[in-house]
Amino acid sequence: MLQREKAKWYIYFFILTNFYLIVLLTGAERLKFAYILFVYAALASGKIKYFILALSPLAHLQAIILIASLVSAEYIKSFINLLIKLRIGKKQVISLALIALAAAAIGLKLWEGVFAKAAVYIASDGGVFELKNLAILLLIGLVATRDRFRIVAAMIPFLAAAFLVGGERVNMMAISVVMYLLLKEGRLSHPAMILLQIYFSIKSIFFIYNIFVYGDGFAGFLI
Repeated sequence: MLQREKAKWYIYFFILTNFYLIVLLTGAERLKFAYILFVYAALASGKIKYFILALSPLAHLQAIILIASLVSAEYIKSFINLLIKLRIGKKQVISLALIALAAAAIGLKLWEGVFAKAAVYIASDGGVFELKNLAILLLIGLVATRDRFRIVAAMIPFLAAAFLVGGERVNMMAISVVMYLLLKEGRLSHPAMILLQIYFSIKSIFFIYNIFVYGDGFAGFLI
């Protein structure tokens, strides 16, 4: 992916030493397979791309959040165009209809469990901290991108998911999507993104240290 998007040489270093990549390599057993499918989908073209993407929730159900973010980023301009000009292409109508049907089916199936978990999480005020982390990421993304609508649209599903269910994996997926979108723009070399990537590369050092010392990367100090 980096080679195809003609990323700078130092971006390779930052990606390969990124904290969340190390987490995927050392844990997150099922989520790593969902990420593998996402990478293959990003490299594929045509209908096979969407087929591979649709398979990712079979590896890990939280991949649905990532798909929702990518769909939101892809169709935000069509949606705005529909609201303002009441004009939208036939293919986009079909795509949006299929997405809406799939989302409704998944929502009906998962609503009860998600609602129960969300009620407990919100009651403990856990969602506020997660929103703070994502708000910082959103700010950095807005500074670095040329397409602010797309970054905001991509972040909306993560903000909702973090507030409702929280979790480090929501942050992981949000950062992955923002970095992917900026990679496509050729903007991972923006100073704001370089600082963020340096932070995650340094954080991975502490994570690996904790693995060797405590047997758990999250057991000791993490910046």
